[in-house]
Amino acid sequence: MARAFLSLSSTSYLTPPSPSLQIPSFSFKGNVTNLKPNPCTILSPRLDLKNLGKERRHSMVVVNKAAQAQQAAAAPENVRFRLNNLGPQPGSRKKGKRKGRGISAGQGNSCGFGMRGQKSRSGPGVRKGFEGGQMPLYRRIPKLRGIAGGNDYKPLNRLKQTNESYRGSAEL
Repeated sequence: MARAFLSLSSTSYLTPPSPSLQIPSFSFKGNVTNLKPNPCTILSPRLDLKNLGKERRHSMVVVNKAAQAQQAAAAPENVRFRLNNLGPQPGSRKKGKRKGRGISAGQGNSCGFGMRGQKSRSGPGVRKGFEGGQMPLYRRIPKLRGIAGGNDYKPLNRLKQTNESYRGSAEL
């Protein structure tokens, strides 16, 4: 058992690491300019300066997330932006702070809500436009006068003219 483990661990550094192919479950999202890979070669971490020419170099390719999605999905060059492949850029959307998860969550004991008041208590809070018992703005503005929507007056003289024009014609 120990010999098998030793043989597995000793040969693992001789074989170059296989590139992992990550196939995302989503279609292409984002800008086409972000899909270009950014390769850079890095020497093996087991570098011996005395045997620099003798030891085999391993080249690794460091690629950003968008380039991995391009390699995995192999998006065509003529990508049409449609509703099914629109999405935010990777890293552009930041998750909001989860308030009220204890003092170890990073917002302190009262989570930035203060000590007293209705907004610091649990529950849904106050409705939109609520001003703490004061008459709210949408009820203070001047009241509309007259009938809501106004009256629509129909011009009777034009109605009579159209009726007379139809009476004179033989087509109906």
